[in-house]
Amino acid sequence: MMPTTMLRSALAGFLVAMLFGGCTAANPPVPKAAVTSPTTSAVSADSVSPGQQPLNVIPVSGKPYRTLALKPTTGYSGVVVADDGRIYLSCGVQKQSEATGVCMIDPATGSETFLVDPRADNARLGSVAGNGAWAVYSRLDTPQRVMAINTVTKEKVQAGTISAGTTGNPVGLAFAISGSQIVWVDEAETADKRRVETVMLFDLEARTNRALTTLEPAFVVDQIDFDGATIVWSQVDTSDMANVTSNVYAYDLASDKLQALSTNGRASMPQVHDRYVVWKTTATRFAYGSVYLHDLTTGSGKEVAKADPNASPVPLGYDMPSIGGKGVTWISSRNERIELYHPDTGRVEALDQGGGRAFTAGHYLIWVNDSVAQKGDWHLLWSDLSAPARAATVPSGAGGWYNQRHAQIRF
Repeated sequence: MMPTTMLRSALAGFLVAMLFGGCTAANPPVPKAAVTSPTTSAVSADSVSPGQQPLNVIPVSGKPYRTLALKPTTGYSGVVVADDGRIYLSCGVQKQSEATGVCMIDPATGSETFLVDPRADNARLGSVAGNGAWAVYSRLDTPQRVMAINTVTKEKVQAGTISAGTTGNPVGLAFAISGSQIVWVDEAETADKRRVETVMLFDLEARTNRALTTLEPAFVVDQIDFDGATIVWSQVDTSDMANVTSNVYAYDLASDKLQALSTNGRASMPQVHDRYVVWKTTATRFAYGSVYLHDLTTGSGKEVAKADPNASPVPLGYDMPSIGGKGVTWISSRNERIELYHPDTGRVEALDQGGGRAFTAGHYLIWVNDSVAQKGDWHLLWSDLSAPARAATVPSGAGGWYNQRHAQIRF
């Protein structure tokens, strides 16, 4: 199972920004970090396309668990990790390019694959998700489409066409993948030009679509996630633009049952794993909020991290919650710490600081960080949370370059 986060890039995301003031199956074998010798005459990363230059591995010290740090030129805001540990992201055709393609990084081999080149597709590409043999991405042409590509055979499949989504009036695409199933949100318009959205399910094996539920006009899906059994999303009510609200909903595939998990109108950013759903709640326009954990089996829940916007010297709050097999992660406003909450014990573990985004799936975690080398030098970090840190082993003659538990990939 692979829960994936997709934030809407247009209306819904804008509305949630107004509202909130800012900003998953059996465990696979643990991949081993590929290690290569440092190169002294590498081609400049700014002059090659992704996948054309071998990744170099250098040590990163002081990080928990087994961690890789990937050095990009931007913050990698649209990156996700899959249950098998592979990383999917929107990537520049060349470094510092605004034309984005679809890339996959496999920490098990240290390889980067350029899956979809926008120059060859002749289209503007959007966000990306991935699971197993498939990656899912959006084409932002006319009409907008949700596409899937087989990462092995490179076969492309159209999962859905957005009924009312055009480049002249983009509404953003929401989708997630688990196994061979893709959930996505279609958009149509009523005669009086009100938007109507429908949550769809596409089966990659049968190549069929079916509608699961249609929202009332003026309700839009802002973020959607899927773990193979349950679909969750944040649903924004835009009927009163002076009082925009958002709540979390869950759809159970086995029973075709839809239920509202929150009712306070301040819930967003839901993620699902197994029996648990996590989301953020905000009481003010302060960008950070509290983190709420809901048990689908018992129907009960609780705040596992409580915000205090009036705390001094820095308001206390949390952002970007996600959940995987090892617990719940979030970003704390206190020095932008990446923290891991263990539901079985209630323990909170600080993993890093200076982060800008965190996302967990299966027993893997990724986050961005600007303090690995120097402030403002963003890195994407990957950790295997099932492999706790142990004392570093430096082979004789390695000159301290190789670190058994911590490595950094540069490209």
